[in-house]
Amino acid sequence: MPSGVYERTKPTWCKGLTKETDPRLNYHRPTKFKKGNKINLGRVCVEETKRKISKAKTGRKLTEEHKKKISSGQIGRIVTKETTDKRLKTWREKYDAGEIKIWVKGKRFSEEHRRKIGEANRKQKGVGTSNWRGGASLEHYSYKFNYDLKEKIRKRDNYTCNLCGLKANVVHHIDYNKQNCKESNLITLCPSCHSKTNFNRDQWKGFLMDVVTNGQRTVT
Repeated sequence: MPSGVYERTKPTWCKGLTKETDPRLNYHRPTKFKKGNKINLGRVCVEETKRKISKAKTGRKLTEEHKKKISSGQIGRIVTKETTDKRLKTWREKYDAGEIKIWVKGKRFSEEHRRKIGEANRKQKGVGTSNWRGGASLEHYSYKFNYDLKEKIRKRDNYTCNLCGLKANVVHHIDYNKQNCKESNLITLCPSCHSKTNFNRDQWKGFLMDVVTNGQRTVT
């Protein structure tokens, strides 16, 4: 076909029409994709597609309204055991492959970065936040959770953090139940790794229980 500029011989059918004068403009073509559609469920993206998606989202800044919608959507969300097991399996595989770094030795944050972290943490406290557990942090520990028991667990773990392998002295309840002081429910962590276990509790619970069960206590 020769190149060039072509002149339209017929006028556009909707030119000069409005929704008030022509009902055809109010018509929306029906679609089979509705809200909650699971058309992409189980779809596996190739590595090239994953890199493109990651690159497109890099540096993306969400509006405050968007952030509030995401936050409100997470409050009260119930994750099924099946989903938790899948996440744990994937998380464990990445951890064993060295793709997840629990500890970054020597990493230092700027004052501005520390201030932002502090402000973000303060917003995550209190009733109505995604981290709220009904005041569980105010509960008292069992009388069995004394110095002798803690020292026994520390000696068992060779005073070493079971995640990063550094020296540690914090004894953590794996199931987050302060009354369950069985030795199989206690594990030694360093302060930094212990603070990480306050998030994604279901995943940490299964992961740490697996560490104790398999006897693989320290990461080399």
